[in-house]
Amino acid sequence: MFSNISKKTFFLLPALFLSSYVIGAGAGSLTSAAAEGNWGLSFHEENTPPTANASTDELAQYDAYYMQDTDEKILYLTFDAGYENGNTEKF
Repeated sequence: MFSNISKKTFFLLPALFLSSYVIGAGAGSLTSAAAEGNWGLSFHEENTPPTANASTDELAQYDAYYMQDTDEKILYLTFDAGYENGNTEKF
């Protein structure tokens, strides 16, 4: 059964599988590292400010914020770089 496989192939296949495993394991650790750096908002109840997993002080170092004084009623519109279908011109 193994007599049809050359020595080169016999040693090359395990090396290929091992390198694939190592590369995949490395990509998995990069993904989890990127997930730790993300932040987002949680909306627990209606008519209450959202809860963030980053403090306002942490966001301030990037000149970013998600909430200010809640006594003043201001609505901020934000736009991403995605497809906007011509709706931005109306604003």
